[in-house]
Amino acid sequence: MRYTTRSVQVPQWLGMFMLVVLLGACGSGKEVVSEAQREAVRQMVESREFEFRGQWAMPLSGNDMNALWRAGLLPPGDTPNRIDLSSNPNYLKLNKDEVSAYLPFYGTQQFNVSLNSQDQAIQFDEEVSDLQVTYNKKKDLYDMRFSASKGTDGYVVFLTVFPNATATLRISSASRNNISYQGRIKALEKDTEEPEE
Repeated sequence: MRYTTRSVQVPQWLGMFMLVVLLGACGSGKEVVSEAQREAVRQMVESREFEFRGQWAMPLSGNDMNALWRAGLLPPGDTPNRIDLSSNPNYLKLNKDEVSAYLPFYGTQQFNVSLNSQDQAIQFDEEVSDLQVTYNKKKDLYDMRFSASKGTDGYVVFLTVFPNATATLRISSASRNNISYQGRIKALEKDTEEPEE
């Protein structure tokens, strides 16, 4: 048997069309943010009235977290450095100069270890006196920083907010491993209770 090869002529317009589609599909992947969305985020950050909800916790992956993972004690789909929070209650609320938080903690505690399992989360509810907010025009994001504490646990909190309302929350502490959370911010819900007469 003898095989012959034939060249297939693709019309030039079809080749250009396929090239444009391919290049369009390989775009930057950057989410397009509407001006209304950008303005809503700006108002939340500048008014200091919003709530952060974490979708993922990202603890430092040390021997302890790896051991939990190898033992099968993390839920399916979670890894030692990325834990799904969709079924865990968590929040950081900023209301003017008041901040409160309840964030599940995964990692190692070096000091102040409590035997009460209810005390393992990062929790605080206090007035903030050192809140710093800066807007990075080049990167188009807001950086926020403040200190918080509960009992003998002290925290430095860093929150980066993007124009599409996604945010990264990083918490460092002298008594715990650092941990980050990825999630979103939303406007605080106003109390709808009617005043008693």
